[in-house]
Amino acid sequence: RDIVIDEHLLVRGRLLDEQREPLPGWRVVAVADGASADQAVARALAYWQHTTTDARGAFELFGTERGPLLVQCMPEGAFQLDAGHREAGVGVGTTGLDIVVPASKLRRSKLTGRIVGADGGQLTEATVRTYVRRDPPPRCEQGRFVYEGLAHGKAVVIFEAPGHGSRRVVFEVDQAEQDVGDIVLQPAVELRVRPRLADGGEWRGPLPAPAIRTADGRYHEPQPTAFADGGQLVIRTLSPGSYLLVPSRSEQVAAAPLPFTLRVGEPVQLDWPVRVGRRRLLRFQPPADLPAVDGTVLSLRVVHENGAVELEHQQEVHRGAWFVRHTFVPGRYRVTATTPAGHRFEGGFEVILQKDEAEVATEVVVPPRR
Repeated sequence: RDIVIDEHLLVRGRLLDEQREPLPGWRVVAVADGASADQAVARALAYWQHTTTDARGAFELFGTERGPLLVQCMPEGAFQLDAGHREAGVGVGTTGLDIVVPASKLRRSKLTGRIVGADGGQLTEATVRTYVRRDPPPRCEQGRFVYEGLAHGKAVVIFEAPGHGSRRVVFEVDQAEQDVGDIVLQPAVELRVRPRLADGGEWRGPLPAPAIRTADGRYHEPQPTAFADGGQLVIRTLSPGSYLLVPSRSEQVAAAPLPFTLRVGEPVQLDWPVRVGRRRLLRFQPPADLPAVDGTVLSLRVVHENGAVELEHQQEVHRGAWFVRHTFVPGRYRVTATTPAGHRFEGGFEVILQKDEAEVATEVVVPPRR
């Protein structure tokens, strides 16, 4: 028996800027307009179910949709939907559609500024980078930086210089050319960390990787890189301030957050009590008749069999459930969790050190309770 796929023209048109100039190289997707359009656009982009505008800004899409369409346009290299532009309520079979992208969505803005030390002197060896790949990338020459090809919105930039603490700055881009003035980097303070077993014994084996949090518990950005030196971990890119030392998320060691303070010109040496443990991914899936809406916060508590509270944490919902990763020392644990919306979870699990256990976070599903 023959299978017939009813594919037809969905939409044909052009992508233009406000001066009616074509926008080549943009990805264009057409999906059914409706409540689930965002998911459909993300799926289409992930599976390359899109077209790309040509030198004239023209595009043409075919498919099987029948109802009104949502046409999403994305600049090449952009992955967040709000970085693009969309046209809703487009009829199937539309031709001659001109979609005008507002200037705020075009990557035509430029940031400039100076990178200076605490004394106001220009840092001629400073560097600048970002978390995302850009073409052209941000550049820095003799302490002055230029970051081009930006759309309006937030731009995250990392500034670094030898002997100074690295700094992450979030800029709000809202002009074609924007001078942000001076970016001040503070002198770095050396931190040396010596891992020790919690019972005072000597740590043997590869040094566990640390992570740095700010005093309020958030992960420091950018995360500093530690290097080994004679059985110690050395960090030389932190500015003066108060911090917490914790194990990296990739490590199979457990340790309570260790507070410390860095002051200008005063290197710090820490003994870091750590315990061998195993990572676990705790998953809290709400029942079908009580789904979790965006913004719902889960309060959870994990207690060791000896009565010690191993973890107290609040976690926002993510894609309809809650996920918490943590490293636990051997033993049995009891988990309880609640939300203001009436969700309740109770469960338990056991951690046993096994040499053949895969170096990944083993999942523990904590069941809901009525």
